[in-house]
Amino acid sequence: MRVLDEEYDSVDQLVAAEPRRPGRRVRSAERVAAVLELLRRSPRPLRHADVARAIELPKSSTSNLLDTLVDVGLVQLDDRGYSLGVRLIELGAVAAERLDIRGIARPALRRLSELGIGTSNLAILQGHDVLYIEKVNNPDHVIQIATRVGGTVTAHTTALGKVLVAALSPDERERWLEQHSFVRVTEHTITSAAEFRRALEFASANGYALDDEEQNLRTVCVAAPVRDHTGATVAAISLTCLSVDVTGGREVQIAAVIRGAEQVSELLGAQRV
Repeated sequence: MRVLDEEYDSVDQLVAAEPRRPGRRVRSAERVAAVLELLRRSPRPLRHADVARAIELPKSSTSNLLDTLVDVGLVQLDDRGYSLGVRLIELGAVAAERLDIRGIARPALRRLSELGIGTSNLAILQGHDVLYIEKVNNPDHVIQIATRVGGTVTAHTTALGKVLVAALSPDERERWLEQHSFVRVTEHTITSAAEFRRALEFASANGYALDDEEQNLRTVCVAAPVRDHTGATVAAISLTCLSVDVTGGREVQIAAVIRGAEQVSELLGAQRV
């Protein structure tokens, strides 16, 4: 039975695929990580022989490893076989609570800003507003676009707002639309729930949203969702630039923002879509 992901044929390949950091590596720790990753990837509990074959260890060594992991609660054993233990839920919850999303996102924001055309932002939804919680400017750009950490803008005028509202549950989204005031900010601002709903559908279907001079004239924006280990959208990142800088480059910007959001999401534990 094939229990490793199609991409990996052995534990050595799986371990080799992980980013390496300087310093000595402990083989026993690598084996623990490989077992947990193996059980995570498997859609069903695995038998002892399946685990031994996948991680290429003698059955006796595999028994000792699995018994230890069961004893500490990282793995559980029932009539069907071995699976991830409930202890991991507690560890994951604590890790999620302690994640510094601003610090995690900053390298991706910096890479976006280094495209040389604008400001990259990290934001969350706060009621009917978008709250900026981090930003990175390219200091070499002649014109700096005015977004401010701690500042808010009304959500319907931004690509960030479209991405974040699109991530709400259907009931929450409908209540949000019913209660929101679609105030015109520029001549391009969306001013009706029906039109904004179409923008939300686009964001959900495509994984990104656009703002074409809807918040500020001569300013455009691309945004994409950031997801956590549960798959929930917890924030969004964007790249804002002057509309004159977009010619021939919108597709490049979209791809860069989506890639940046995916990188941050993976660091928060999200699975690749």
